[in-house]
Amino acid sequence: MTLRHDCTNGCYAQLHMPDWDFLRGAFPRGIQPTDLDGFIEINGHFLTLEWKGEGAERTDGQRFAFRRRTLNQTDAVLVLYGDSQRTQCTAMRVIVNGFIGQRAPANNQRVFERCARWAAWAQSRVPNGPRQTMKEGAK
Repeated sequence: MTLRHDCTNGCYAQLHMPDWDFLRGAFPRGIQPTDLDGFIEINGHFLTLEWKGEGAERTDGQRFAFRRRTLNQTDAVLVLYGDSQRTQCTAMRVIVNGFIGQRAPANNQRVFERCARWAAWAQSRVPNGPRQTMKEGAK
C-alpha cells in the first residue's frame, strides 16, 4: 500500500500525526520522538527506511539512534534522499553494524535491489527471538 493524501481536505501530517510536544521533558537532553518512514521485519531482523529531501540531512538524534540501532548486527537502516512528491530517489546511505556509509548516488531500482538483498538475507536467517503468534503475544 502506498500512502498518498489529497491535501484539499487537509494535510495528512496535520490530520494524522501527533504533536509530541506533550512529552517535552519526559526524556533527558530535550529528546523527542522521531517518525520512521518505513519499517520492515523479517525473522526478527529489522530494516528501517528514512526518506529525506534533496538538501536535508538526518538530525544528530537520528544519526546516533540509527547507528546504535544497527550495532546488534541484525538491523539495518537505509536513508534515502530525493523528491518525495514524485517518489524519486537520487541518493542512498546505508547504516549497518554501527557503520554509517557514505551518501552514494542511487535510484529507485537500486533501492529496490538493496531491499531485496536484505530481505533474502533476513529470510535465510534463523528467526531472531522467540516465535509467537499474535494471539500468544497479546496475553
